[in-house]
Amino acid sequence: MHAQGQFGNLRKTPPTYIYTRWVLVAFTVLMMLSSLFFAPVWIFRKLRGKLGRDNLLVRSLPLFATLAFAILIVLIMAGLADMSRQTGNGTFCTSWQT
Repeated sequence: MHAQGQFGNLRKTPPTYIYTRWVLVAFTVLMMLSSLFFAPVWIFRKLRGKLGRDNLLVRSLPLFATLAFAILIVLIMAGLADMSRQTGNGTFCTSWQT
């Protein structure tokens, strides 16, 4: 298999290296989604008094990290949509060349 190198060229890469990276990305996304899906369960158990204070704190930290990561992605995507309006139309001509 070939993977893109640093300067846009292809270099030979073992397939296990490529697939391992994809498996790790999928595992990370799965763990982030699990914290989002289990948050209502934790809140419900906390309201019923079956979840201790320490358990809720440990379980809420991954939830806050996942939410911060999701907000970061949304902000980046919103910024990329208006990139030309925010930065103006770039040109290669500068004042010293004219």
